[in-house]
Amino acid sequence: GWDNPGAPVLALQLFAVVIAGVSILGISLWINRVIKKYPKVNRLGGRFIHVDMILGALIWLTAILMWSAEPLTPTYFSPQVQAPNFEFYPYSDASLHDRAGQNLIIGEGYQPVVEKPLYSLFLGLTHLLVGQDYRDVINIQVALLALFPVVVFLLSTRFHHRLTGLFAAGLLIFRETNTIALSPLIRVSHSKLLMTDLPAAFLISIFIMALFWWLSNSDSRREGAILAGGTLGVTLLVRSQAILLIPVVLVGLILITRLTLRRFFLSAALFVVGVGVVIVPWMWRNFQITGQFGYSQPRQALYIAKQYSLTPEDDDPGFPEGTTPEEYTSLGFSKMISFTRSYPGVVLKFVTSHFLRNEISTLFIFPLSYSDIATNNQGENLFGVDPFIWQDCCSLNALVASTPYWGDWSGDLSGEAVIAILINLGLISLGIGIAYQRWRFLGLLPLFLHLGYSLSAAVGRISGWRLILPVDWIVILYFCIGLAQLVLWGIAFFKNEELNEIELQVSISSEGLERNRKGSSYGRSMAIGAVFLLIGISVPLAEGMFPPRYAPISIAETKEILEEYGNRPYFEMGVEQFLKEDNAVATTGRLLYPRYYRAQELEPGEDLSDNPLLVDRLIFTLAGPVRGKVLMQLNDPPTYIANASDVLVIGCQRDGYLLALVLVIINLDGDIIYSDVEPAPTSCSQINIE
Repeated sequence: GWDNPGAPVLALQLFAVVIAGVSILGISLWINRVIKKYPKVNRLGGRFIHVDMILGALIWLTAILMWSAEPLTPTYFSPQVQAPNFEFYPYSDASLHDRAGQNLIIGEGYQPVVEKPLYSLFLGLTHLLVGQDYRDVINIQVALLALFPVVVFLLSTRFHHRLTGLFAAGLLIFRETNTIALSPLIRVSHSKLLMTDLPAAFLISIFIMALFWWLSNSDSRREGAILAGGTLGVTLLVRSQAILLIPVVLVGLILITRLTLRRFFLSAALFVVGVGVVIVPWMWRNFQITGQFGYSQPRQALYIAKQYSLTPEDDDPGFPEGTTPEEYTSLGFSKMISFTRSYPGVVLKFVTSHFLRNEISTLFIFPLSYSDIATNNQGENLFGVDPFIWQDCCSLNALVASTPYWGDWSGDLSGEAVIAILINLGLISLGIGIAYQRWRFLGLLPLFLHLGYSLSAAVGRISGWRLILPVDWIVILYFCIGLAQLVLWGIAFFKNEELNEIELQVSISSEGLERNRKGSSYGRSMAIGAVFLLIGISVPLAEGMFPPRYAPISIAETKEILEEYGNRPYFEMGVEQFLKEDNAVATTGRLLYPRYYRAQELEPGEDLSDNPLLVDRLIFTLAGPVRGKVLMQLNDPPTYIANASDVLVIGCQRDGYLLALVLVIINLDGDIIYSDVEPAPTSCSQINIE
């Protein structure tokens, strides 16, 4: 779990953000003066024109254009394209999320239990909307996630100043652009992968905005408590780790509002109710299926059990033989507690180490050199520069490859990096100070949420990489507060006559909280709670919305399909007799992610011990009544197999995979593909090609 930092923002990109932000601020001030000068325009502007709405739309479009312009490149979660289709497909965790969505829309539900149900529902609905092409799916996702810098812009503007919002949005746009560009070079998670890290960051930004609205207006605003709790509940259905933010919020509620004991418990209860109305329907659904009332995180519990060990590299959870996935959750967290009691010093050491690494990794977002001239990987196309010259002098890849922080870094820093880090820390510190001066403890609440989430990752014995991505943008917020404050001081120094107008752009501070207190509305509270309850119910309810697409198939139906698609004699004993053998399987389903590999080729992350079939083979995933990995020995790849085709698979069930012998593509131009297993199969027990 000792992972590398994420993608950085470059010095020239930071300078570009500052120049663009100051220019846009000046234009917005001029527009405000024009609107105020003409009464009719002023009345129209008061009704229909809002500068922040216009800027938000421009930020959204800019994010879409810049992120979409970066080409798709192979990553661990979307590997190099392979025959027969030469298309990108999700892999590893990304395929788990997508397969859950695929199973949902073909009527198989979330079986058995998925860990990111709302995200899987989103992917399933997106497939229904745009089809199965990976690029079409990620285009929808990019358009949605491009709202992330917009939310941070609005939050930063409210938190400090419109210039802060422009800076924060610009840095987030550049950082995500760099993340996509660096996909082949460093381990990252970004908007063009079917992963939950950036969606979690987006949802947490909405949660903090709701939290800020609640706590900055009134300690008795009931609808604010429910709104904040509901947004956190939605986040939990995408990233369950966010549940550890609840105690941070409750402590913040004590520090910020100075409520009486009775009103504190009322506000805290409403906040928890907001969380509960979203997640309880899912927890109840899990109880109906597994008998355990809870969120159910079997894979995470298994990982925790492996990590809480004196020898985590052995990858052994220490579970009794025959433990089922339904038992992982209770056993995994029980082992975590017992190991902590037995070895408190070991746990304290690795939690502290991973926590500090998370914070160091967050610092590496900002430039570690203010003298480099690197910008991006596309300069040779934009400016007609020789590709070799551009890659050496100005490419993002060259900068990251030539610096040690994204490799096996020992902790050494160059003199220039020390100076850059001190500058960055100075700006972050100034931002924290300004936020506290204006909002008191409310100004520190986003920082506490960042630290709490970072600590929760460290407790899992993981750090860096995508694991801190959902909250590392909070440090960007404080960095931009400090940077914007310096710029505003500079403007005030050189153009003192505009200082008052600049200050009008600043949001209300804690001094204005009393004036903004309003009475609570039971009606609004109930309406907000009903909306979140509807969201929570819709996740398990979706299982009943889609009728089963595939049903168990009889031997007679199997034979009929084979004859319809031009069956040739293949099974020496006949297909009827073969299917009566032990472990013989005939099933229909949806074929997903077909990839062809030669005998010496392995899938990403595999080693020889992981690969059950060291021959030329077609690999795909089957969704349907029988689901999982399917392998088929083929000496040459098929010409083309459309992703998400309806198929009939006849083969032998092995430990962890299905060995396919006959594959029927059931569509208008369907075909039959026969395995190259020799000699002709007579029974599953006699097939030995491993």
